Amino acid sequence: MRKLAIEKQIGYFDKPNYRSGVLFSLHELRQELRERGHACSFQQCVHALNVLAHSVLTIKPHAEGEAQVTASCLPSLVAVSRAKLRTDPKSKWQVQFHPLVTASIDRLDYRQHNYQLAMSLSSQLTRWLNKQLVLKYTAASFTNPFEMRFSTIRRDSHLLERYTRPRAAIAALEDSFQELKKRDVLMSVDRADMTGPRGKLLDVVFTLTPSSRFVAEVKAANKRLYDARLISSRKVVVPSGGSRRKTVVLAGE
Repeated sequence: MRKLAIEKQIGYFDKPNYRSGVLFSLHELRQELRERGHACSFQQCVHALNVLAHSVLTIKPHAEGEAQVTASCLPSLVAVSRAKLRTDPKSKWQVQFHPLVTASIDRLDYRQHNYQLAMSLSSQLTRWLNKQLVLKYTAASFTNPFEMRFSTIRRDSHLLERYTRPRAAIAALEDSFQELKKRDVLMSVDRADMTGPRGKLLDVVFTLTPSSRFVAEVKAANKRLYDARLISSRKVVVPSGGSRRKTVVLAGE
């Protein structure tokens, strides 16, 4: 939905009321999903929107004294009736994005990322790892590898809790890293086991070296963010008919 908001210019940012969102048709949404290999029926699409609208997300900071955020993934969902859809299949639905998405737009602290790649990754864990690299590995280079620990990934992602044995969870994690390597996000992945008494496995440190493509994408994202903040600080208005338009997808929470 965020891609539709930007690419088709059907989104809105209401700064006085601190809201952002998008108006769209289910036809547009289903067409976008189908083109990315995630085709779904009308009923599945409506069900997914209702799940997002009724799912409450609470984000608790690690540091003491920082603000806690609790809100539904879609604080507002305006649906189109089935009768209206029969007469006009392109009737517009409306959603309001999570407050953190609005804050990210307002503060210009979102990150550009490879949307086509993200949508084609095979598992939720692999997509989460890719997004973490996009958000945190902002100084990516061949001489500056990035470290990720198994314990941190398990704590922050909550995607490894279904594994009863740590070694099974680590194996699943290694599979995801290998997929990122095959998809030209990473050039290499090195594993170092941290062991305790009697060889007990305490943690695993993965050292990640980025691919040349990922480094180029990070540099482009950094440049675009710098330009956006420069324009905002100078209050420069860019003519809509000027340079070629590029799509930036928000890699939000």
